[in-house]
Amino acid sequence: MVEFTYNEIENSRPLDVWRWSDFTEINSFVKEIYSEYYVDQYTRKDAQQRAKKHLKVLLIDLYVAYVDDPKMTVSIPMSPQSYSKGSRWRSIHIRRLIIDIVKHAETIGLVEIWKGNESQGRVSRVRPTKKLRKLFKKAKLEDHYCQLLTSYRPPIVFRQTDKKKNYTPQELSHLTAHDMQYLSHSALIITEYNAAIDNSYVDIPDLNTGKIKVSKPKKKLTYVHITQDRKHLHRVFNDLSIDSGGRFYGPFWQGLPKKDRDRLYINDEPTVEIDYSGLHINLVYALLDNGERYSGKDPYDISLNQYKLSEENKRTLAKQLMLMALNASDERAAINAFKKWLIKEQKNRLGLPDLKDVTIRPIIEALKNKHKHIQKMFFSGAAKGLMALDSFILEYIIEECLKHNVTVLPVHDSIIVQRRYKEYAEQLMEDTYKRIIKTPIGTKASPSSGGLGQFRPQDYQKRTDRYKASLQRWKERKGLIPLPD
Repeated sequence: MVEFTYNEIENSRPLDVWRWSDFTEINSFVKEIYSEYYVDQYTRKDAQQRAKKHLKVLLIDLYVAYVDDPKMTVSIPMSPQSYSKGSRWRSIHIRRLIIDIVKHAETIGLVEIWKGNESQGRVSRVRPTKKLRKLFKKAKLEDHYCQLLTSYRPPIVFRQTDKKKNYTPQELSHLTAHDMQYLSHSALIITEYNAAIDNSYVDIPDLNTGKIKVSKPKKKLTYVHITQDRKHLHRVFNDLSIDSGGRFYGPFWQGLPKKDRDRLYINDEPTVEIDYSGLHINLVYALLDNGERYSGKDPYDISLNQYKLSEENKRTLAKQLMLMALNASDERAAINAFKKWLIKEQKNRLGLPDLKDVTIRPIIEALKNKHKHIQKMFFSGAAKGLMALDSFILEYIIEECLKHNVTVLPVHDSIIVQRRYKEYAEQLMEDTYKRIIKTPIGTKASPSSGGLGQFRPQDYQKRTDRYKASLQRWKERKGLIPLPD
């Protein structure tokens, strides 16, 4: 029986069910594998065609994962219920048949499987065997690596949160013609962005491995993989409504802590992250009927002298609880969500004596006193609508950056750009907010810098051998430099 170490189980990413390619070499490779190992499994012609599609998705994604990190496993649910209509694991190419394809691949020695426990949220892990890795090499897939990164995920999905189902706009009859026109334009922007970001290299130059451990709640390792195959955007609306959610998801940098995002380089140049100052608080004030504006410096600066909190922890706690209070339907739901977050983010608990309600409620009261004009918005579920607004703002910023050939990395309510574009990006963000919301807002940048001209990029940050080799391979695959003999 094959053993998986704890690190191998945790060093995993989900199967990309939208991975696809129709290159002749890829089709020949899949046909060869099918003819050798699967031809006797299916007799009906339609079943054979479905099996080949599922096999192709599996082989392509295992290859991409292996190239990015030879020690990475791919998580694949082995329960038929996981592939029901609307599930995140189902696509135009993938149905429950993938379970049989994977099981047979294990039987014939192409993959190794760690069987998870899906009732406990532990999805099975799959990795290629030495036998399959040799077949990858024999097929010379390296020449088509960049094309194999293409994922045909729908650019926009609507989520039915209570039933955990996903739908494309075309599947929802209640959307108006005006909604569909807007969504079509948004999908075009996402498609253009994904094509553009494929031509930019995003990485951390002083990183020795291709992944970062980002948290350790209850001693469970969590990794973010720094990989060029996870840069694409897609957009998710909540509650089947165009007025709820709508944020952009997908790229690996969105899972990085702030301190690690500051280390990112775009095309071998240092970057800066620009954030709105108190975005959601300002949005709530801007939506008030009386036109009241928040005029303070820091919307999360509250008095909590009864706790021994650092200024950084106090602000983090206040911001998180404020957003949860705006999102929750009642105070009980906000407190429960806040407790769960504190259990996961234990470093932010320093200074709080415990997680009792009597400890948390004073923070809520301090926020209410700080923001008396918007108290009625607390526990109103307003956050999803605010997310829709910040997604419209971000969409316009992305579109403008595309027009001006500025590579931008979206992070919900902030953006990352090369430092040479710092002043341009700051002005664009402030102008966009005023254009859409009709009131001014400030921005802040991290790490602070006067621009690219103040230092030599080659001296700014150490470049590890891993980074240099990865950048070299990416340039070769993109045809920017000749491939080695």
